[in-house]
Amino acid sequence: MKKITLILPVILVLFLAAACKEKRVERRMEGKWVIAKQTSSYGFGFGSGFGYSGISNPGTMEFSDNGNVIWTQTPNDTTIYVRTGTWTNSIDQLTLSLSQDDNFEAQVIPFTIKKQTRKEMRLLVVLDYIDDSGYQVVDQVTLEMDKE
Repeated sequence: MKKITLILPVILVLFLAAACKEKRVERRMEGKWVIAKQTSSYGFGFGSGFGYSGISNPGTMEFSDNGNVIWTQTPNDTTIYVRTGTWTNSIDQLTLSLSQDDNFEAQVIPFTIKKQTRKEMRLLVVLDYIDDSGYQVVDQVTLEMDKE
């Protein structure tokens, strides 16, 4: 019985600490972030090929405190896509649920938070899909962001 009364407070403290950290991640997320760099490394099939690409200043993400997100993508000098949706987070995960629009289908993107401070954030997502030619593609995308 003594072991249970000793273990219960420890479990409660650990639970509260995790909840506080998750709330801190959420508070840091809120606001406008400039995507300073987007990198993508990808492979086709079973190691049949690989590649790497990088885009500088590919857009912004704006996270509101009510759970909405606006992702402005600028993959080149003339194209601008604005995606809207909602966001949720855990201690090390950011999930975007993006709405369907004229250019994109509805999409859920589960990012792993690799780094987060008040001013910097690095997100990683691994996309595994079959391309139009029937090849399996594994694409690892990293977004490096700075708070505006």
